[in-house]
Amino acid sequence: MKRLTIIITLILFLVFQGLAFNKVGTTAAQFLKIEVGARALGMGGCFGAIANDASALYWNPAGIAQLDFYEVTFTHTRWIADISTGFVGAAVPLGGTNAIGIQVKYLTMDEMEQTTIDQPKGTGLTFAAQDFALGVTYARAMTNFVHFGITAKMIHQQIWNEKATGYAIDLGLMLNTGIRGIKLGMIMTNFGTDMKLDGRDLIRGYDQMPDSKLNPDTEAKLSTEAWPLPTNLRISIASDIIGGAESLMQSSKTRLTAIAELMHPNDNPEHYNFGMEFAYNEMFFLRGGYRGNTDEEGLTAGAGLRLPLSARTRVVIDFAYADFGIFNNVQHFTVGIQF
Repeated sequence: MKRLTIIITLILFLVFQGLAFNKVGTTAAQFLKIEVGARALGMGGCFGAIANDASALYWNPAGIAQLDFYEVTFTHTRWIADISTGFVGAAVPLGGTNAIGIQVKYLTMDEMEQTTIDQPKGTGLTFAAQDFALGVTYARAMTNFVHFGITAKMIHQQIWNEKATGYAIDLGLMLNTGIRGIKLGMIMTNFGTDMKLDGRDLIRGYDQMPDSKLNPDTEAKLSTEAWPLPTNLRISIASDIIGGAESLMQSSKTRLTAIAELMHPNDNPEHYNFGMEFAYNEMFFLRGGYRGNTDEEGLTAGAGLRLPLSARTRVVIDFAYADFGIFNNVQHFTVGIQF
């Protein structure tokens, strides 16, 4: 109990640190905010209090401590503006109360043509940009009702020859209240170092005495500013309305789960999500959700299949559709295997 108190105190300290920021559009590594996993995204981006598959590595690292199977998952999303993003995660229960996981999140885009003030139609050269984050997770069941998880991440961004690297941690806590199947989740993500671009393209020739023809140019380097990571606090609550013995209504074949989340990012106003998942025999799934107080996002929907290949091995296929306002829509695909 003492260790749990220390953990909760640490998380609350980080929460107040996160609440200290309120600066719209002033964080680096925006790709970290692109959420992953078609299952969660079909429910409006709500998953922190459920987090019972390998995508928990992104949503709530505490979640993998409740798994009793190995799982590998892959998500691909054709994002807005011809941007592609994806996520690969693997969760491994170690037996007893411990679990570990590894994840890679990436973003790529097509090459773009370089333009300058003197050559606004293009120089003939092209450049590319890409981001990725590598994370390692450890989770532990502190008691039968409390799970804790931590993820350490390295974050890298690159555009042409400029690069920036940062480091961060995610902290997650899950609590099964034992009251009508109500579960709570609290997650702090991307708490870490600032990121600052640096590279050879920042080197310029500089003449300290432009009026003198005898003075040669010297090398100078443009200075870039460091920017914080997009820290986010999530508070999540979920309950099975229809399902097992703890549900409001019992059913042996169907389950209906409702979930809601409140988020406080350090670079945008607070927003809230709602979602639901209907399951039949834990094999066929329908999902829906809504994102509130966002600029363009709104309704979401999704479906999924969990197909048994053997007594223990299952293939998971999920799809999600998300309305994105003036950008039309975004579609997410996830494939995984549980064994």
